[in-house]
Amino acid sequence: MYRTTPCWFKYVMMYMCTAMRKWLVIVKYQLKLFAVCIYIYGVMM
Repeated sequence: MYRTTPCWFKYVMMYMCTAMRKWLVIVKYQLKLFAVCIYIYGVMM
């Protein structure tokens, strides 16, 4: 292993965490919309 491994690994982990956080927020928002659509559909039926 290189000595520099922890450095770029830390950056990769930080990047992955930020991307995952953004992705999770988007998914949460879409799930909310989906739940609202299903609820409205259920009420309309």
